[in-house]
Amino acid sequence: VTVNLGFTPRFFLAKKRDGSADWVLFDSVRGIGSNSARLRPNKSDAQYSNMNAFSVSGGNLTINNGVDDRLLNSSGNWIYYAHA
Repeated sequence: VTVNLGFTPRFFLAKKRDGSADWVLFDSVRGIGSNSARLRPNKSDAQYSNMNAFSVSGGNLTINNGVDDRLLNSSGNWIYYAHA
């Protein structure tokens, strides 16, 4: 799945609308793109590193399926918020 944002995000937050998946947050402080760490704002646990959840190139954000079945898979409907 590729989303054309038109910019390189410094903050990316997503949540599956039609399921019980956690919120996921990536930011430029922890590294954004391949091998980035993620936070789950609705949980109290620490960040999870080396996710390789997505890559960012030329304003496009490409989500890598199969990283974690609960995280950013292409099934279902997702909402997201991103800013530069």
